[in-house]
Amino acid sequence: MLFTTTMCSKCPAAKQYLAEKGIEYITIEVDTAIDGTVLATEYEIQEVPTIVEIDENKNSCTWSFKDYKKKIENE
Repeated sequence: MLFTTTMCSKCPAAKQYLAEKGIEYITIEVDTAIDGTVLATEYEIQEVPTIVEIDENKNSCTWSFKDYKKKIENE
C-alpha cells in the first residue's frame, strides 16, 4: 500500500517510481479515501508518501518512501 494525500508534493514521484520499477501497489489517499484515516491510524502513518508491505502471513513493514527506494536500489 502506498499512503498519499492529495496535497503531497512528493507522492506523484513515488507513484511514478513504483510504476517504472513494475511494483504493484494500492494507493490509499488518506485525505479522501473512505477508510484512509482509519488505515493510516492502524499502520501508524506519520508522513506521506509511506509504503506498507504486507507479507503472506499478514505481517506488515512500514517504510518511508526514501528508505523503500534505498531498499529497492540495493536489491
